Amino acid sequence: MEKHNLFRKAISIGILLLLIGTTTSLSVISKEILFSPLRTGNVILVDNEGDGNYTTIQAALDAAYPGDSIEVYSGTYNEHINVMKRVSLKGIDHELGNGNDTGIPVINAQGTGSVITLTADRVNISDFVIQNGVYGIFFTMANYSRIDGNKITGNSEEGIHVEVPSHSNWFFFNSFVENTLNAFDNSTNAWNATIGNYWDDYFIQNPNGKDGDGDGIWDTPYNISGGHNQDMRPLAIVPPTKPKVEILSPQEDVLYFRDHPIIPFFVTFIIGKITIMVNASDYHGPGIERVEFSIDGELKETDYEAPYTWAWNIQTLLPRKHTINVTAYSMSQYYKSDEITVWKML
Repeated sequence: MEKHNLFRKAISIGILLLLIGTTTSLSVISKEILFSPLRTGNVILVDNEGDGNYTTIQAALDAAYPGDSIEVYSGTYNEHINVMKRVSLKGIDHELGNGNDTGIPVINAQGTGSVITLTADRVNISDFVIQNGVYGIFFTMANYSRIDGNKITGNSEEGIHVEVPSHSNWFFFNSFVENTLNAFDNSTNAWNATIGNYWDDYFIQNPNGKDGDGDGIWDTPYNISGGHNQDMRPLAIVPPTKPKVEILSPQEDVLYFRDHPIIPFFVTFIIGKITIMVNASDYHGPGIERVEFSIDGELKETDYEAPYTWAWNIQTLLPRKHTINVTAYSMSQYYKSDEITVWKML
């Protein structure tokens, strides 16, 4: 068996090197692979009890490179967060180690300043309690960012503050509760996707608001203070926890040959067919309805039953860079996505 595995690894590496050296065009593409930055987006773990890479979110941010993901585990983090680079901040609703914290992590500014100050483009912030600041999230020249799945509460001025020139940001699936003013925006941003946000002062704006078709979305939009922006699909109830989804295969930084992981690699490189395997769950909701598989933004397959898999068997001679995206939808149509960047040929 060991000889067989060594032979298979040797064959796969030999095929890769042979193909890279056969044509000029392939060599040019190979240079893009070989000389691109080795970082494909690392995952940094934060746990306030010491079980991760860092115990504070800001320390993880200071150490991160653009494109990294920072996963923050259950607990209360008494700090002010300054996001100055393109990263993804994800709250995880359980402990990393053996502690007793539960629920999505809490970022608590303890009554001063902004909980989160955002000065970078293309930042994702999801699944946190953002509380007890003067501002919950303050945007300063920050664009194309996504804020979703957060509870923004107890901020003495505003839950979210966005001013020109910050623009093209996206806010949805958040709960705004007990802020002096829930949101201010005098620029141009999107305040809903297929669903919007929960606003505890909705009835102050719309005392006769109705959900005529019973879909959990108010029929009348919610007006965002400061300009012309609206949440066109405001939620009638506090949103439940979003479903969980994770790509199990392919994995980061592995060379695959015909659906088999061969060796660690500096990118995810796939030769031949690959079966995309996904874990999806909705423990606190009605269950998973479907999982959608997309390549480079194009829907390729929908799976309605676990285990959630799809065999990607497209054949191309030259290596090409692709983004695999999977989205899990709960029975109540809340959703969560995961994605991975890969190189594929044959």
